[in-house]
Amino acid sequence: MSNHTYKLIERVGSSPKSSDDVIHNAIERAAKTLRNIDWFEVTETRGHLQNGKIAHFQVKLKVGIRLDDLSFAFPLFIARQRRSLSPVFTRRSSAFL
Repeated sequence: MSNHTYKLIERVGSSPKSSDDVIHNAIERAAKTLRNIDWFEVTETRGHLQNGKIAHFQVKLKVGIRLDDLSFAFPLFIARQRRSLSPVFTRRSSAFL
């Protein structure tokens, strides 16, 4: 694994078919709105029973999203902009009194 930083997002899904189906659906759904998904980890598996038979599989998983350089740069840019503007609004001056 290369030198990367990741953000973890938890997903929980269910399916009447199988736990594999839950995982595939959760990853496909996450891929529609998230980028740089590199890995996943199943953290919990459970099911719902009806009349002694499996009715639904439920899986909780963590998804690893690789943060690119822009993920770090944009919040820092905004923070710098706020710091550079804040003295203008907080400075006491006799011209404003």
